[in-house]
Amino acid sequence: MAAWVLTVAAASFVGGLAAAITPRGKQRDLVCFIAGLMTIAVMLTAAGRIDFGAYTNYLEEFELQLSEPAALLQADSDAELISVIKEKTAAYIWDKTGVEVNDIRLEQFDDDGYPIPVEVWLNAVYDAAASEILTKELGIAAGNQHWYT
Repeated sequence: MAAWVLTVAAASFVGGLAAAITPRGKQRDLVCFIAGLMTIAVMLTAAGRIDFGAYTNYLEEFELQLSEPAALLQADSDAELISVIKEKTAAYIWDKTGVEVNDIRLEQFDDDGYPIPVEVWLNAVYDAAASEILTKELGIAAGNQHWYT
């Protein structure tokens, strides 16, 4: 890239020098026109020699370096989201049924991509009314409700 800039600068310098020493009038206009064409030709010729593959490799390597921290941040964010959903679900179950929750398994995803509860371990004797609330309001099937004493 540095070579390309130097080549274009040299062509522009030579064109400017030629225009400066040419007397005013039609001759100078012609020299300026030819110098401009020469500068454009040098720019295009030099641009053809630029190794864009090296820049592509550099960008790919840079993208890889950025993807690792981004993946770690996403994993931390997902873990925090799961923790919050479990906490809020346990609080909801306690509020609606008075049953303490030991653990919740999140698996399926809703339309927005958030995990939803599919299985729950409860610290209580089986209660049909509470089981019905879990099934109707949270969509946790009776077979995925584990009641303990």
